[in-house]
Amino acid sequence: MVARSWHPCKTTSTMITRGGDMGPDPNYFEAEKLPWFPWLMDGVTVKPCKIDTAANMLIVFLRAPAGKGGHTHYHHGHVTVYTIAGQWRYLEHDWIARAGDVVYEAPGSIHTFETLGDEDTIVFLELTGDLDFKDANGNTVHVLSARTLADDYRAYCKEAGIEPIGIS
Repeated sequence: MVARSWHPCKTTSTMITRGGDMGPDPNYFEAEKLPWFPWLMDGVTVKPCKIDTAANMLIVFLRAPAGKGGHTHYHHGHVTVYTIAGQWRYLEHDWIARAGDVVYEAPGSIHTFETLGDEDTIVFLELTGDLDFKDANGNTVHVLSARTLADDYRAYCKEAGIEPIGIS
């Protein structure tokens, strides 16, 4: 199918589409079928939906047990977090995120994650750029990127005998 569209700099432009839709197909994942796998912090697991190594972008669910915290991190890119269950905060701020709350974190932000209450916290997040984990002296002890998460996820899937999903 050929679609014609108006462009402010040209009188017409032509775009070839597949089956009448515009652009690439969306990625669809049945969240229940995606595996949780152990992540950097004891007891914390992630369920990757999309790991885009070229764009250094992640879309994941993160689950952390109640009372977990103390992990300071620095963002090179932005993060958008939607809280599904539980409560969490950053020690450096006076708000508490609860189910239904959204937090946007700008590039250059640094803070310390902590879960609250007596139930697991589950969030859905989209992250771009690297995430530097810091020790008590502010030294970087681990760098999370789409590439490092993809490598960890592939290793986990290989060990578990399952096929990795959502990596590009």
